[in-house]
Amino acid sequence: MQDRFVTMQELPGIVGVCPRSIAYLREEGRFPKPRKLTSKRIGWLESEVLEWMRARPVVGANAD
Repeated sequence: MQDRFVTMQELPGIVGVCPRSIAYLREEGRFPKPRKLTSKRIGWLESEVLEWMRARPVVGANAD
């Protein structure tokens, strides 16, 4: 798989949460860290965002 950068404008459509929720998760350290693309622009590695999504708990899963 070839990795790519995902912008903040794309993130809500990918992860299904609003930009404010993403900012809140970032502030708490519970979201992948962005990378500096230029002096004024950041982006996330798509593979890290997808891994974060896969790591979310399953609703109704039994805790063993």
